[in-house]
Amino acid sequence: LMTGQGHRKTTVPLERRPWSESADDVSHASSPPTQRSGGGKVHRGSDLPHPSMIFGALVRLGRGDETPDVVLKCIVALAGEAVPDVSEASLTLTDGSGSPYTAAATSPTMVDLDLCQYEELGGPCTQALIEGETVVIQYMAKEVRWPRYRYAATLEGARSALAIPLGRGPTPIGTLNLISARPYGFSPANVELAETFATYAYDAYMRACRAHASPAFQYARQE
Repeated sequence: LMTGQGHRKTTVPLERRPWSESADDVSHASSPPTQRSGGGKVHRGSDLPHPSMIFGALVRLGRGDETPDVVLKCIVALAGEAVPDVSEASLTLTDGSGSPYTAAATSPTMVDLDLCQYEELGGPCTQALIEGETVVIQYMAKEVRWPRYRYAATLEGARSALAIPLGRGPTPIGTLNLISARPYGFSPANVELAETFATYAYDAYMRACRAHASPAFQYARQE
């Protein structure tokens, strides 16, 4: 997948397998990998562009003829470029009745995992939407809050997850949802980076909504 900046999307692929605590999974259960602990540094692969390039792309996004839907698709495509170890991404928004729905996703897998949360009102996405705070699952096999989501996500190969509320007020308009095929895929530094990305993404989406007189812009103003 090529982004608008000419960089190839280099996410870690998910491997679908039955849920179990394999020897590899258990070895990560007590502590995160050494390369992600200590120092609070973001460990980026050489094939990932610098975050400033991604943020620059987001600043330009929504200032042209891009519709809100196009902007949303660009955001989820860029998420894997901005945040290390991201395997899949999606954006949840709410409709006029306040019900969540997936507005953009990098794969049907993310749509299915989002839907699982909407149906049960249980998971990092819905929690972030309700509480207005970032939610992190560092080790999926040990997650106890949302057993159905844990089972579905682990079955699809997700080992950690992150959900970040979108908005600048107390009530989010949606969430940015990220999953990783690696346990402890979201270090504190990577969470902070993802939150910064979400802020730029929200602003880009609002610009497109304002330019195209989208109801989402009016809703955000009311909040």
